[in-house]
Amino acid sequence: MAYPVASDEHSLAIDHNSQNSGQSNYSTSSNYGNLIWKYESGTEDNSVTLDWFLRPPIEMGADNTVILEEEGSLYAVRNGSLAWQYNVTDEQGLVWRTISPPCVDPNGNIYVGSYDKYLVALDKNGSLLWKYDAGCLIDSTPAVGPDGTVYVGTTANGWDENESLHYYLHAVNPNGTMKWKVETGPCSESAVVMSKDGIIYMISGASTARLNQNARSLYSIDQNGSVNWVLPLGNRSFLPPAVGDDGVIYLNTCDIFDDTAGSYLYLGAVLPNGTWSWQLNLNGICHYSSGIYGTPPVITTDGTIYIGICDGIAAIDHNGTFEWSYLIDRGLASTPSISKEGTIFFGSIGHDDPDKGNQGYVFALNPDGSLRWKVKVVDYAHSNTIIGEDGTVYIAANGNLFAINGGASPESMMFVTTMAIGVVTAVLAVIVVSWRRNRRKPSS
Repeated sequence: MAYPVASDEHSLAIDHNSQNSGQSNYSTSSNYGNLIWKYESGTEDNSVTLDWFLRPPIEMGADNTVILEEEGSLYAVRNGSLAWQYNVTDEQGLVWRTISPPCVDPNGNIYVGSYDKYLVALDKNGSLLWKYDAGCLIDSTPAVGPDGTVYVGTTANGWDENESLHYYLHAVNPNGTMKWKVETGPCSESAVVMSKDGIIYMISGASTARLNQNARSLYSIDQNGSVNWVLPLGNRSFLPPAVGDDGVIYLNTCDIFDDTAGSYLYLGAVLPNGTWSWQLNLNGICHYSSGIYGTPPVITTDGTIYIGICDGIAAIDHNGTFEWSYLIDRGLASTPSISKEGTIFFGSIGHDDPDKGNQGYVFALNPDGSLRWKVKVVDYAHSNTIIGEDGTVYIAANGNLFAINGGASPESMMFVTTMAIGVVTAVLAVIVVSWRRNRRKPSS
């Protein structure tokens, strides 16, 4: 999720656009951490059972609707109530328990893949537009280009006569027919992202079916399906990439070794020609002892990159220099999002005071890394945060969806406090003066 600036002409996808770059176009300057509503699972006709491990991301749909997925179903929640629900089913009508995170285009249409091998397109009201048979599992988030073409990677296409697995990136026309497909490595759980000039990027689990299945590669593919280059990434666990307006691709990675050697968390930048610009080892920043953790990167308009690390948020400049970190206890479980004015929002697995128990919070940080506010939700504030047009911040946590907005600013609270102190002081002064006058009166 890197970026200088999200491109309005692209789809919303993860964190608001198909670049996967998370700064919002909406301001949260009037949001001071007031919980305005909570949507509880099962409250609407007992039909919704959002699990605590709801996979991010949640997404903004049309008409101020929040789109989220859980165990084979898509849910649209508006103003704290269920607007619609769509169950992803196969030919026998069975609900598939695993579907990809949703992608929303500028018209409010929603795209989601499934383990039943179909890419499903819905309109903004949850009605089926079309289903595209990709021939294999879809676990990655789709992306939508400026011409409406939908791009999605597949996990496997079955064994051929040589017992080799085949994996593809599919380009699907806006009417649901195949435009082209190109063989790649598996795109399991890695979002397909696009640059502003239409170059498609995806991380595969293997360079080809003939190579080590544990190897990973970054693919660059043009809009006609031709592979520009393939960058081998080795035996690394990569989160979904992001693309800046300058075409630089940002990757938050984890080098996996054995139990003795441990793991190493990196943030890296790849130039548009497929060569590394820089890599930053983040292990010295992390202090959480139970393991290495990271989230996809997010970049602001000034080029600052924010990522979730194993126990907080880190800020890195566009040259790969560490700037600051904000650390919390019990780790981070949320990809950050950034408002128009630069406020950073994220959720936490636990509270920064362990004596208060395992209680999840939503944090708002100023661009310098200082705390603006935090508000308690429930045990695990684990999903990404998203920002609505009116500045409302949404997060899914422990089977619930929370909406946060409004409240009193520190300045207004200080003004009210000062006024109250002034009034109390004046009243006390009147009482004291009256008491002194009464003492001076001669007794009758």
